[in-house]
Amino acid sequence: MLHDLNKYFRNNIKKYYYKNGRIFFWRKRKITPFQFLIVEILLKKTKAENVEKIINAFLKEYPCNKKLINATRKNIFNKISCLGLGKQRSKAIMEVSSYIKKYFNNRLPCSEKELLKIPYIGLYTCHAVLCFGFNERFDILDVNSSRIISRFFGIDNAQDLRDNIY
Repeated sequence: MLHDLNKYFRNNIKKYYYKNGRIFFWRKRKITPFQFLIVEILLKKTKAENVEKIINAFLKEYPCNKKLINATRKNIFNKISCLGLGKQRSKAIMEVSSYIKKYFNNRLPCSEKELLKIPYIGLYTCHAVLCFGFNERFDILDVNSSRIISRFFGIDNAQDLRDNIY
């Protein structure tokens, strides 16, 4: 029964995505795992459409950690402030960049254990980077998927699902 339900969700969500899915910069272009990490940091608590507007220019200027590590926090802030939470995001980006340089010689690690050591990377972001950046198989439950499952099963608080997983 659970297998059938899992198959039902998988098939119908795929059908819906292929018919209605939005195509964003990070889905239509091959980007590096590091670039995907930056996308994930910028996507937190903001609409993907807003990140879409700035991500191409941002990644052109900072395609890798070696370029980003030399940026000033003010410059990063100016490039991402339109997303909101500019101070927090620019601080997070700079701390992530510094950590990657100091502990991983400017190379984003490809293991869950190592990624989770990096500041501002929780389990969801870690799994998203491993899945979409490194093509590893990881289950990821985002906010939208959580809402769909919650509504289907009549769960009052969709956040409860994510809290139990992450």
